[in-house]
Amino acid sequence: MLIGDSISMGSSGYSLFVQSMMETMTSGTLVGSLQHGGGFGNGGQMASSANGVAKVSSCIGNGTGTLAPKAWSVITYNAGLHDCDTHERVKAADYTANLKGIFETMKPAAHTAVFVTTTPYDMPLDKDGNPPLPAGINMSCVVEYNEIAKSIANEVGGIVVLDLYAYVESFCQAFPKDNATSGYGGNYTTCAIQTTGLHFFDAAPLPSGQQYTAFAIASAVARGLPASDIVNTTTPPVAAAPTAEDSTASCGTATAALNPKLPNVMVVGDALAAQWATPGLYDLLHLSSGIQKRGALAATQLGGGQAFHSGNPFATSADAASCVSQWLSGGKFDVIVLSSFGAADCAAGVQYQYHANYVQKIYDAAKAALAPGGTILWTTSPPSGTGVLEVDPACVAKQDAAALKVLAGKVTVRDFAAALGGVCGKSFKQCNLVQWSKTALTDAGAQFAAIEAAAGISPLLAPKWLALTTKK
Repeated sequence: MLIGDSISMGSSGYSLFVQSMMETMTSGTLVGSLQHGGGFGNGGQMASSANGVAKVSSCIGNGTGTLAPKAWSVITYNAGLHDCDTHERVKAADYTANLKGIFETMKPAAHTAVFVTTTPYDMPLDKDGNPPLPAGINMSCVVEYNEIAKSIANEVGGIVVLDLYAYVESFCQAFPKDNATSGYGGNYTTCAIQTTGLHFFDAAPLPSGQQYTAFAIASAVARGLPASDIVNTTTPPVAAAPTAEDSTASCGTATAALNPKLPNVMVVGDALAAQWATPGLYDLLHLSSGIQKRGALAATQLGGGQAFHSGNPFATSADAASCVSQWLSGGKFDVIVLSSFGAADCAAGVQYQYHANYVQKIYDAAKAALAPGGTILWTTSPPSGTGVLEVDPACVAKQDAAALKVLAGKVTVRDFAAALGGVCGKSFKQCNLVQWSKTALTDAGAQFAAIEAAAGISPLLAPKWLALTTKK
C-alpha cells in the first residue's frame, strides 16, 4: 500500500510505475497486489499531514479498528509538500504530532512501514516579493520537515525512512540551479527528471522522472517484503554440474552500436546477471512497455548477450576477463556494471587470488571504456545454493571480499547479497527469490535484482543527461 500526495499518486506520481514493475511485470509473483491509498486518482490525494492523519486508518482498511496485525506486507507514506505550502502551511509542531499519529497507525498494520521523505523543490518569490501561485514552497521548509520526519520515525521506532529527497538530489545536483529565495537554489527547471516544476512529468526525449522516483520506492518495498509473501512459480531448468568442457569458446553476440540519444549502460557478469539484465533491467531503463512507456533513462546491453550465457551457463571471471575487451570495444559507456562472478568461480574452484586477478583485468578494461563522467557499478553476488553446483555461501562471500580489495575506492557498490539477504534471511534455503537447488534466481528474484540494479544505476546517469540536455 502506497499512501501520499500527488508525488505518489497515479497520473502525477510514482505509484503506477511501481505497480507496473513489481506486480504487472512479475505476474504478481513479487507483489500480488499494489494499491494506492484512496485510489490512484484524485481520491488518493492525501495532501497535508493534517488530512493524512485523519484518513490513514481508512486508507489501510482499518476504519473500524479490526484490521489484523501486519495485514499489509509493506505500507509507504509521504507527506510534506502541502505542509510546506504557504497556502495550507502546517506548523512544525502540528506536523510532528500528525506524523507521530500516522506512524503509530502504520506500524502495527504492516510487516514493514516506510516513510518517504519530501522531494526537493524551491519556488522563488515573484517580482513583488509574494509567494507564486498556485503554491509557494520554500526548500528550507522541505529540509526542516524532512529532519522532523526522520526524528519522529526514530522516536516511534520500527519505521524505515526512504530518503527520496536525497535520491532526487543525487541526480539533480549535477545540473545548474536557478537562484531561489531560500538560498538552497534549484527549482529544478534544468534537472532532466524534474524540468516541469513540482512534479516529475518529464517525457521523451527527456528521462521519466516518475520512473526514476519509482525505482527508489520499488527498492524499498522489495527490501521490506516478508519472504513468505513472495510467490515462486518458476520452473527450474534441468541443469548438470559444470565440467571442463563448459569453458566458453566464444564471446557471444557482438556489442550493438551505442545509442546517441541516451546514456549507454553495459552489464558484465555471470549467468545470474544475465537473468536480471535482460529483459528485466533493459525494460526498466528503456521503459518499453505499459505505463512506463514514457521517457527512457538509458540504453542497456549485456556483455556477450544471452548467447554467451546460454552457451556457457557456468562462465567464470576468467571467461569474462578473456572477453571483456571485445564486449567494450564498441565505444565509451556511461555506466558499466560489473556483476560479481563469486558463485561461478566458487563452483569452478577458482582460487581467491586468481579471482582477484581476473577482477582486476575486468576493471582495467571497464575503466578504459568509460565515457567522460562515467561510473563503474559493482554488484555483489546474489545468494547461491548448495544443490547442483555445490556452492558454499561462505566461499561466495570470500570471493566478493577478494574483489572488493581490488575495487575499493574505485567503484560504486550495490550490495545485492545484503538486499536479498534482508528478505530471505541467512540460509536462503526456502526463499522464493532464489532457486536454491539450481543456484539461480526465480522470476521474482530476477525482477528484485533488476530493480536493485536500476535503482543503483539511475543516479549515475546524470552526467550524461546533463551533456545531452545542455544546449551547444
